[in-house]
Amino acid sequence: MSDSGLASVFHFDETDLQFNRQGVLSPAQLQKYENMNKSCLQVSVVITLVFITLTIALGLLLKGEDRLGAMITLGVFSILSGLGTWFAWATRDDRYVLQQIEGEARLRTDSTENGRRYVVSISGYEFGVDPAQYEIVQDGVSYRIYYAVPEGQTKSLKTASKQIQSIERLA
Repeated sequence: MSDSGLASVFHFDETDLQFNRQGVLSPAQLQKYENMNKSCLQVSVVITLVFITLTIALGLLLKGEDRLGAMITLGVFSILSGLGTWFAWATRDDRYVLQQIEGEARLRTDSTENGRRYVVSISGYEFGVDPAQYEIVQDGVSYRIYYAVPEGQTKSLKTASKQIQSIERLA
C-alpha cells in the first residue's frame, strides 16, 4: 500500500503504484504524456497562426515598400514556424520507458539564477523536485522511485530527463 503523503505530493495513486511495480506506466500516466504532447503541438500551431495573421494584417495596413518588406519578413517567419511545428510533430519521441532505482535518499538544494533548485539523489541518480516533495522525502531513508524517461535516453539514465511517477518508502 502506498504512503498517502507521498502519493498526494507526488501525484500518484495506488493504481499507478501497482502498475509501476509491474514495470509499466499506468493508463493515467500514459494519458498525462499524451496530453503533454498535444499541448506542445497546440502551442506551436497557435504561434504559426499568429505569424500568418500578422502577415495578412500588415499586408492590409501598410502601403508601398513597407508593405512588401513586412509581408516578406513575416511570411518567412510563418513558413519557418510552420516547418518547425511540422518537424517537432514528426520527430517527437512520445514513448516513455519506466525505470526504477532504490536506495538511501540524499537531499540537496542548489542556488541557481532562477532561485533555488531542490534535488533528491538516490544512488547517484538525481531528481529535481518541488519544495513540497523535497519536504516530505526524508534524508537518509531508503526509497524506491519509479520514474519515466524518453525511450531514446535509456542509455544514459543518470543524465536523462527523468520524471518521477511514484515513490515508496522501503522498510
